[in-house]
Amino acid sequence: MKINVEIKRVYIGERQPLLANANIIFDDAFIIKNVKLVRTKTMFVTMPSLRGRSDRWFSACHPTTSEFRRELQDAYVEAYRDYLDENGLTEPKETDSTESEPED
Repeated sequence: MKINVEIKRVYIGERQPLLANANIIFDDAFIIKNVKLVRTKTMFVTMPSLRGRSDRWFSACHPTTSEFRRELQDAYVEAYRDYLDENGLTEPKETDSTESEPED
């Protein structure tokens, strides 16, 4: 299966776990919009979410196998890094949530 990741926006210099938003196109025939790339301790993909009747959020779609999730995630991370390289940007460094501010 051909997976094409179109990076729509990257978040550089913002102290948050969100790294990028993208559209993912499968075999030039099916698109999922607003797929996020997030980093906490590792990078991972989050699918678009919908709010249910009880105001709880759930994924609108998701991979059904761990193998496909890994393939999708690898394609996204590769596209993200290529986008950064092509635009002369550097990947934000992983931040430790327990990191303290420097003392004066």
